[in-house]
Amino acid sequence: MLASPAGGNFKAGIIKQDNTEARARGANDHETLVIMDWCKRYYDIVISEKNKDMARKKMQQLYDGRTKEEREAFEKTGLGGGTLNIDYALTLHFHYLLSLNPDEFLKHTKCPVLALMGDKDASGPSKSTLKAIENALITSGNNNYKIQEMENLNHGFQTVGKDNSEDIEETISPILLNIIASWIKEQAHNQ
Repeated sequence: MLASPAGGNFKAGIIKQDNTEARARGANDHETLVIMDWCKRYYDIVISEKNKDMARKKMQQLYDGRTKEEREAFEKTGLGGGTLNIDYALTLHFHYLLSLNPDEFLKHTKCPVLALMGDKDASGPSKSTLKAIENALITSGNNNYKIQEMENLNHGFQTVGKDNSEDIEETISPILLNIIASWIKEQAHNQ
């Protein structure tokens, strides 16, 4: 599992992701709350409105009707792509993801699990996500797992500066690849 969600339903995870990303992009406490409140209303439309055309209209109205404070918070952080893109949010794939609770799958997982997440991952809080994965695996009775937070790695498992700076030259951290290779060898040896 590489930077996988856990710790409740996917909608809650996406909102945590937006929170983490807003903070990583310089939002203060108040701006983060403003963004989170808006995002909750946005995702509620995605989940509750079954008519795609009506959902698009409501989502566009939500964007167009942002208060000055909301617009300024979004402009400061540059949030608006990814899951906050209306076209993406209306895909069947994303609608399905919002209906999931990854913990429910993990609670039934009996196979060996390697779960890794970078501590600079702006898509979610690494410590609490990894703890949720561990708790779900414990619930499943699975004792063959390894969970590790990786220092100074982002969502793509690329090395970033301590300030999460994005001057990235590597495709993926060789440290990550070594951990995966070692874990696979260990699992093969134990079979």
